[in-house]
Amino acid sequence: MYSLWDYCRMIEDPVRTDAYLAALRRAVTPGSVVVEIGTGTGFFAVMAARMGARRVYAIEADPVIAAAREVAEVNGCADRIELIEAMSTEVVLPEQGDVLLSDLRGVLPVHQFHVPSIADARVRLLKPGGVQIPTEDVLWMALLESAEAAAFHLRDPAPHGVDFAPVRRRLAHTWRKRCVRAEELISAPAEWARIDYRSVVDPTVRGTATLTATRDGAVHGVSAWFEASLLPGIGFTNAPGSPEAIYGQAYFPFPAAVAVRAGEEVEVTLEGRLAGSEYLWRWRARGRDGRADAWSCDQSTFFGTPLDAEALRRQAPSFVPRVNDGAKLDAWILSRMDASRSVGAIAAEAAERFPGELKSLPEALARVGELAERYADRASR
Repeated sequence: MYSLWDYCRMIEDPVRTDAYLAALRRAVTPGSVVVEIGTGTGFFAVMAARMGARRVYAIEADPVIAAAREVAEVNGCADRIELIEAMSTEVVLPEQGDVLLSDLRGVLPVHQFHVPSIADARVRLLKPGGVQIPTEDVLWMALLESAEAAAFHLRDPAPHGVDFAPVRRRLAHTWRKRCVRAEELISAPAEWARIDYRSVVDPTVRGTATLTATRDGAVHGVSAWFEASLLPGIGFTNAPGSPEAIYGQAYFPFPAAVAVRAGEEVEVTLEGRLAGSEYLWRWRARGRDGRADAWSCDQSTFFGTPLDAEALRRQAPSFVPRVNDGAKLDAWILSRMDASRSVGAIAAEAAERFPGELKSLPEALARVGELAERYADRASR
């Protein structure tokens, strides 16, 4: 979830915003229908309307859409912008768009439901032959020499005498965002994958690159980033050293620093697989210098996540579940949401019926309100 401050920082990033505006100016013509996935505060929706779009369908699942409605209103575009609070995969539009606009990336484009959302919208929400913004992302990587970054998981495993080795081991399997300086790269960048939004279906992204050390030094991991093509000749990148300031870069750490010599090769494979709502990452590296004792590592975010044995047991195919009292309460509340009762009426009835679960009317209102926000039909009164 982004904060309102995060949305404003995105707009204030001139590299990203200017590139998207240039693409919109080329794509939007008088009378165009624009479909935007992830409108946020509605900035690009307003700009598309000002550029002559007849209709803008601005889709956003986050509550920030309330701010987008106000932005559309104060900018005199509310009559041409239809704001839809939902996931794009749940939306059915009265017409298809001439332009499909989105920026659902995280630090990397392989982020949550980004790829599945674009694949779905391309088929259902965009006219055949319509314009997509962006069209493609190229993913790059390079070897990283940064004792500062590595210190996050390689420093003293016993701070203040407390053995923290189990946590440090998990951190070595955890990638994170880092603002990498160009001088921290110890190899030339290499492309490892491409995502063509005009044809992509599979959300899995995988690629291998051979990275050659440009100087003697120590490798602490791999840095990865993207180069976005919004339309031919229009794009931007979050490569280390670029002026883009919002995304940063991904840092995939090695479990220990590896000494390399100039000209030495390291083969690296990165793979991201969508598991539920998040990506499971795996990164493997091995030395290619021809020595018999060439090093290797094989890491995964699976091993970086603390796993509870009981939670895993409950997810096993053989587990036979039985709901607890909280689930029974929620099921009863949902059964009362039949378009005939208000949240207040349901809460009052629930507080009286389940005094052991709900200690007060405010607690009942909070419980019913949360379920209504999550499950109530958007057309509800």
